[in-house]
Amino acid sequence: MSHRLARRDPPRYDHWPEAVRSAELLRGALVRCGPALRGAGWPECPEVRLRAITGVIGPGRVAIGTTAAWVWGALREPCAPLEAAMPDRRRPPHEHRPGVRTRQLRIDQEDIVALGGATVTSRLRTVLDLLRSEESLDPRVRVAVRLLALTVPGGRDRIAEVLRAGPRSGSIRALARCAEL
Repeated sequence: MSHRLARRDPPRYDHWPEAVRSAELLRGALVRCGPALRGAGWPECPEVRLRAITGVIGPGRVAIGTTAAWVWGALREPCAPLEAAMPDRRRPPHEHRPGVRTRQLRIDQEDIVALGGATVTSRLRTVLDLLRSEESLDPRVRVAVRLLALTVPGGRDRIAEVLRAGPRSGSIRALARCAEL
């Protein structure tokens, strides 16, 4: 008789009462994972990172930008505020989430990756978003872009090809940044 282990999604601790979370953190059963918590027995990996922040960014949102770079392991800590988007350009609910910037973006389904019941932009889309950013890239974000570019099939050539074929907004800046990778 063969037994297969059932694949489980990492648990969410944001539903626990604050006192219980605090006690478990002090006891060592929970550890910090960005602005959230994860079980000490769960590995530090994209699926667990994303699941941990789902309660912070809100349900139904896609982690984007530097938050996605952190989920993929290219940043040691997520930048503040966390960045999220509503898929299909839906309007964000009128709720205020402290420490989260929610945007309306057009994100194609092939640019979204589902991990542990939550969603994040693909590595390629994350690189493109960071390169197109109007904000200047600080050194740690530049390093994150380089690290993510190494994981994209086709690397810099593929990234540059997508930038040239895509929308014009920010493409000159993005291509210049891509050449510096």
